[in-house]
Amino acid sequence: MIFIDGSYTNNKVRILDKIHLSNCPCCQSTEFEIVHQGYDDRLGYPDIFNIVLCKICNYVFIQDPIRVDLVSELYRQYYPTYPINKLHSVGFKKGFRGLFESKKWFNFLEGSPDLSIFIKSDESILDIGCSYGASAKIVMERGGLWTGIEIDSRCCEYLRNIELRHFMGSIEEFAEISKEKFDMIMFSQVLEHLYDPLSALRAATKILTDNGRILVSMPNYESRYKRKYGKLWLHWHIPYHVGQWSKKSLYFACEKVGLRIHRFSTVTFFAWWRVQRAFKAAKQGRPNPSYPKGALPRWMHRTGLAILYHLFVDVYLRILDGFGGGDIIIAELKVNKG
Repeated sequence: MIFIDGSYTNNKVRILDKIHLSNCPCCQSTEFEIVHQGYDDRLGYPDIFNIVLCKICNYVFIQDPIRVDLVSELYRQYYPTYPINKLHSVGFKKGFRGLFESKKWFNFLEGSPDLSIFIKSDESILDIGCSYGASAKIVMERGGLWTGIEIDSRCCEYLRNIELRHFMGSIEEFAEISKEKFDMIMFSQVLEHLYDPLSALRAATKILTDNGRILVSMPNYESRYKRKYGKLWLHWHIPYHVGQWSKKSLYFACEKVGLRIHRFSTVTFFAWWRVQRAFKAAKQGRPNPSYPKGALPRWMHRTGLAILYHLFVDVYLRILDGFGGGDIIIAELKVNKG
């Protein structure tokens, strides 16, 4: 073992270079305060990062993130690559949930962050950061026209093989060359990964139809679970989540790019709630053995109590979410026409 910049690691790991942000990516303010200091407590990247809160717009971000050109190396070394025939494929999930995953009422009940359930028939959908196209099936089932944008070459190769329409690159690059506009643009668990989220939102507004809308989902920094679990909050997800959002910071971002918040809500996803409850502290530089555990005991599955437990917790979480402070922000944004 060796010791680098306060981080235990092994000889095979290269500590990636960082950059220093002097201005808030949301409002360009220089007034910050450190609210958290931590490391990757899910996947084991060993370096330590400072997370600061902007005193002006309430945006929370890593002040010393990994250099943009090295992010792909970080993901390649540490981020899991799931089998494409499992979580990220366009096929429906098997089992009980697979029967209902395209139903809006079911997604509401379990607090799902899936934005594809909000599409309307015949809408054209642009899915930013589409991964392996998990939303495409639901979009097509609901009568929508799906196009994906993804920067990961592995995902794009898969999308090409199954003949799903997609663009490899960023939303900014796509907006520069696109000759078509879209009725709905989705940022599903994406904005928290972007170094320049305002640039992405500006690009999206350029390719919206006149009455188009942008749907976003991301962790809620004002979540009751962030307050409850503190440094063990699941969605710090250092250093992959470079920014954390709240209603105030989203409002500031929209003002900057000519958007307005048309609808705003927060929800708590049943599956992530289970993982959060089972989440334990991890040793620096080591994968967390408690992640992504949180599954129900085997005896509960055998006795058929899992469905009843699921329904009970879902109702409980929806009641709590009614008072605010859900773990996930879901917002609909529209162009501010004056």
